[in-house]
Amino acid sequence: MELDTILKSGRFSDVKVKETLVAINPRQVVNTIGDITITIYEVKYQYTTVRNNRKNGTKYFIMNSCSPEQNMEKQLELYIQNYNKDNPSRLLSNVKFLEGKCLDLIRL
Repeated sequence: MELDTILKSGRFSDVKVKETLVAINPRQVVNTIGDITITIYEVKYQYTTVRNNRKNGTKYFIMNSCSPEQNMEKQLELYIQNYNKDNPSRLLSNVKFLEGKCLDLIRL
């Protein structure tokens, strides 16, 4: 991924810093960390809708590490809690974690 794409889409706490970095020539930035690595996990689960229908779902989580100890069941629980809080008319209940696996490492 090109540096200007990362800078344009990045979230900055200071808008002036973002404007400055987007405006400069990418050759002026010295990369001392090399690649930035992120991991994509696939999580499969079952749930019950408000209308009492059983459904299967798949979510993809972007994480900053690929660790066998990564608790994807806990990540799914947190996602469902936030989803239900934000969508009270479309609650997901009886959520059952089926499978979680690391799909790939992506280097930016």
